[in-house]
Amino acid sequence: MTFTAPAKSIQFLLNHSVDLDAILSLPAFAEVNRELISDILAGAADFAENVWAPTNWDGDQNFGHHPNLSGPRHSRQNQPRPPKYH
Repeated sequence: MTFTAPAKSIQFLLNHSVDLDAILSLPAFAEVNRELISDILAGAADFAENVWAPTNWDGDQNFGHHPNLSGPRHSRQNQPRPPKYH
């Protein structure tokens, strides 16, 4: 199972649905530019695809061992967790 983060869709929305130039002209965003925004989106997409997605898949496959889904709280303390949760 692969996950592809919607970075291009988010970039499109920022470019066509938001007045990004008006936002970037505000003093609070003086050091922000379109390139920085693109780099942040690319980094977030990479993190989501290569860290979150595999961990989520592992948790889905091993849901019986997830600490929030089985047994009362006091009985969950020493339960094994899926490998990616360590």
